[in-house]
Amino acid sequence: MKNQLTNGGYLFLFFTGTEDSPAAEQLYFALSKDGLHWTDLNNQQPVLTSTIGEQGVRRKRPAAGLKI
Repeated sequence: MKNQLTNGGYLFLFFTGTEDSPAAEQLYFALSKDGLHWTDLNNQQPVLTSTIGEQGVRRKRPAAGLKI
């Protein structure tokens, strides 16, 4: 195709650990062009972190009043 897109890929959002550690409960990003080989973004540091309380970004259940 003449105008076929050559850019594109996959964005993977993930957590690095279990719910035992708030540090492992922060949100990380990785990119892939083929879905098999991934490159961590942000120098392998979390992209989204929680600064409220002692919990990470991921929770077992939504906070009271949170609309999904």
